[in-house]
Amino acid sequence: MEIYNEPSEGSNGVRSIIEDKDGYFWFNSMFRYQVYNNKFTTVNNMDSTFYKREKSIGSLDGKYDGNLNEYLSIAKDNNNELWISTYTSGVYHYDGQKITHHIVREDSAEIELFSIYKDHSGTLWLGTLKSGVYKFNGQDFERFIH
Repeated sequence: MEIYNEPSEGSNGVRSIIEDKDGYFWFNSMFRYQVYNNKFTTVNNMDSTFYKREKSIGSLDGKYDGNLNEYLSIAKDNNNELWISTYTSGVYHYDGQKITHHIVREDSAEIELFSIYKDHSGTLWLGTLKSGVYKFNGQDFERFIH
């Protein structure tokens, strides 16, 4: 997925946007964008757009351009670390240096995830397609029973 300016250029849609602790914007794509305050900047003696694009977290899951290229939802925890919810590949926690993969299962089947949310107390929650709500217990995501 890439960010496009015209509908005819194609897109999977921007499902989630967040700014990390270093000022980069993440738009559920294979790139992260450093957005400048001024309208234009000069790169290699040429006028450039108002952002700098860098490779994002896409291959940090150990695969070349792996599953993190197009995630559905992203949140920051109380330490400003990123938590990335994918549709069928669980949740990835990125602390700025390393990535930890959390598989979310019901019995042995992986859960289809839609969203991740951090509440006012810092607890992380997952919204799913067919499996209700999951809550992070400090180690794993477990089904929330009300």
